Amino acid sequence: MQYQDPRAAEARRLRTEEGLSRQQIRDKLRVGNNNLDAWLKNVPPPEWTKRPNAKDRLRDMARQMRAEGRTYDEIVEALKVSKSSVSLWTRDVSTDNVPAPGWSPRARAIRSEVAARRQEARRAACKKQQAQLSAEVGPFDAKVTLVSGAIAYWCEGAKVKPWRSTTPNVTFTNTDPRLLRLFLRFLEIVPISYGSLAFRIDIHESADDEKAKAFWCRELRISIDDFMPTLWKKHNPKTVRKNVGSNYHGCLVIRVRKSADLYWYIENLAIAAMAGMSDASADWGTVA
Repeated sequence: MQYQDPRAAEARRLRTEEGLSRQQIRDKLRVGNNNLDAWLKNVPPPEWTKRPNAKDRLRDMARQMRAEGRTYDEIVEALKVSKSSVSLWTRDVSTDNVPAPGWSPRARAIRSEVAARRQEARRAACKKQQAQLSAEVGPFDAKVTLVSGAIAYWCEGAKVKPWRSTTPNVTFTNTDPRLLRLFLRFLEIVPISYGSLAFRIDIHESADDEKAKAFWCRELRISIDDFMPTLWKKHNPKTVRKNVGSNYHGCLVIRVRKSADLYWYIENLAIAAMAGMSDASADWGTVA
């Protein structure tokens, strides 16, 4: 049987019941550090021996600042301690739910002022360039209008699918009133007969489709009587949409009835125009 020094139990009693320090226990029992370490293993020290010091205070401050979302550099600057100490003291402090510190009011004001100046300069440069280009381009004649309308439709319109045998009605969808006006002008001069026009708004269910209809009627000079029922888009809370507010008018769909011949005219004109801009003699073909 292994020998148990009776002083071990006495050392633990002196530590837990009388609250003596290690030095006091060593002096009382006349024992060395090695034996005392073994006897007092897992025995917590009395509260009075936990003497606070400057580093304890700095550590607590660092942990509090880190919990508030302050960066290592900010803590180092505020407490005048090393970054290694800050890392050691705060590495277990979670900052997952703390928002990143924002710009200071002064920095935010300077940033906004610089951004506003840049935006104003950009607007002025764009306005100047638009005026120059408008003078160079001049008014659209019939040929340019037809080619532009066909290319626009090739980009934004409904097209024949290889797996379908039917020709779709000409259907053009966009959010830009200028592009929609171009396509309506194209329809006015195109040398192919077709049926009536119908319009539809595709818009999110949180918007006001009556206001959207009024907007499109005003912008495109069309009649509200020609609108089909609105297509409502369901709101997806997982996405963060930017197209909201009073400037959101949805997508406008222009549908041309009885327009099979018109569709093939548009497709063939678009392909011919693109082929004409190529130096190669490739066979552009059709999607049919």
